[in-house]
Amino acid sequence: MEVAKFLSPNRTNMRVSVVIPTKNRVKDLKECIKSLANQTYPQIEIIIVDGSEGDETKEYIKNLKLKFKCIYIKQHKGGTANARNLGIKRATGDIIVFMDDDVILDRDAIKEVVNVFAENEEVAGASGIIIEPLTKKNSLASILEYIFAIIFLRDSLRKGSVTASGHHARLPKKPSYVEWLGTSFAAYRGDVLKEFNFDENLERLSNYAYYEDFDISYRISRKYKLFINPRAKAIHRHSPSSRSDFFKVNSVKIQNHYYLVKKHGFSKVAFWWSTFGLLLAHVILLLLKPSKKNLLSLAGLIEGIKKISKGEMLKGQS
Repeated sequence: MEVAKFLSPNRTNMRVSVVIPTKNRVKDLKECIKSLANQTYPQIEIIIVDGSEGDETKEYIKNLKLKFKCIYIKQHKGGTANARNLGIKRATGDIIVFMDDDVILDRDAIKEVVNVFAENEEVAGASGIIIEPLTKKNSLASILEYIFAIIFLRDSLRKGSVTASGHHARLPKKPSYVEWLGTSFAAYRGDVLKEFNFDENLERLSNYAYYEDFDISYRISRKYKLFINPRAKAIHRHSPSSRSDFFKVNSVKIQNHYYLVKKHGFSKVAFWWSTFGLLLAHVILLLLKPSKKNLLSLAGLIEGIKKISKGEMLKGQS
């Protein structure tokens, strides 16, 4: 595959647009913007795409006093994929960074991703290490979970790759070329995003457009290169208000996954094998830890499988 090369401006002159979709989470957004205000990289503009019902977020942005430009966009319909596409249209940066509103960046995070583009003309997208909140987990259980995921093609020994079933393997924590990036914190060249946008079909079942980040990054990786720079660090706090409908979440995720299997031509046999493994994992989890959350998660997964089997996915997603 021939990889295009980009003409990179001097790293100190590369303008950065940061696109942040948000909805009814002004408390999280404040912490996110605070981390942006503390960045060591100077050339930043922030684009807030707000799907909130009220005006609390709008008023907060209106009264902000920052050293850089902040653009507010009111989103009247659509979900996170639509919000990011709206942000792309307004962005003026050489580099466009996507962030979730519950992410906090290390002071040098923007500088470090800009360095990737400045130092490697073939890289079209870059991210860093996303630090998740600490959870108590048995090390043996973690190893068994990883082996289980590999057997059922939901993960891979080759970090940052994509499996035959259309699942993305966990990202590496060392400098590496990869096949996908998330959007909790990821950056792309502005010119590349003139060719690609977020697939809004992935939000037809839910305003949380599950896998839209994987989809766009995987498409970009087929033509250009993506890179992980571990010196760029971000903390993803996972807001308590996000994705708490465990039944709907699991139903939508499996349906969106199947949509991407068909879209990208991944193996349907591998998809159903991985889905069997996922179903088995949910059953085992429910037996070991009976709870309403685990029961709803299993029920949602079964509901999604039924809809796929019956061909009941929404028009435009089939």
